[in-house]
Amino acid sequence: MFFRNQIRVFNQQIRNNSTIIRFTNSHEYIKKNDGFYTLGITKFLSRKVNPIIYSELYAKQGSVIKKNQPLLLLESAAATKTITSPFNCIIKRVNSEIVNDPYIINADPLESGWLFEIYIQKHLLYTNDSILTEDEYNDFVEKQ
Repeated sequence: MFFRNQIRVFNQQIRNNSTIIRFTNSHEYIKKNDGFYTLGITKFLSRKVNPIIYSELYAKQGSVIKKNQPLLLLESAAATKTITSPFNCIIKRVNSEIVNDPYIINADPLESGWLFEIYIQKHLLYTNDSILTEDEYNDFVEKQ
């Protein structure tokens, strides 16, 4: 119950900022910004791979990425997770801070712990069956 409430608080903060955000069933988020999107991992996933002790980038600024292409490797003492792209996209910017201090991802996945800024076709957020709204994602997490 506590964890479910934390997810709802996290999502409420997103709504208060009137930001469009979507989720994947592999626990990444895609947040709309001015002309581009930010890709990161959700609080749920950041807790599963906590503490992240190592990260290795597979993509760099300007890379043209295909859907499901590996972007980043995250490692903790207990788990390893490869983050893949939910879309065909172009990497606008990489958060270089996560390489120097990967714990930032655990501490603040939505703000300072973001992974990539990407360009995608806007309609992909709405026409892709594997992209979840907030309510769909909350239901999905509750079943985990």
